[in-house]
Amino acid sequence: MEWYQDFPHIGYNLEGKQIYKPIRSKDELDRFLEKMENPDYWRTVQDKMTGADVKLTDEQVELVNRLQRGQFGDVNFNPYEPAVDFFSSQLRIHPVTNRPADKRSFIPSLVEKEK
Repeated sequence: MEWYQDFPHIGYNLEGKQIYKPIRSKDELDRFLEKMENPDYWRTVQDKMTGADVKLTDEQVELVNRLQRGQFGDVNFNPYEPAVDFFSSQLRIHPVTNRPADKRSFIPSLVEKEK
């Protein structure tokens, strides 16, 4: 959206035609009156792509509140689950990662070249 701030459109549709910005004709007085008359004004946000006002559901409001409190978005997520131990004290035949050595490990470093 920030790329199109100086243009009268907000992007292009599938046919390649411009999508024009919606006309917002509300001034400060209209917004204040809407705030006083609409009991769900606090849960209404503006969609920047379409310019329409979207009313958030209870689940969306709860998600926003959890994120503002610094909690996880999913209520059922447990950050203190027991970790899976990938490495053990037993010697295995195959390595955990089979990544080949880097090329730089075979080439002498700049300090070694100077010596």
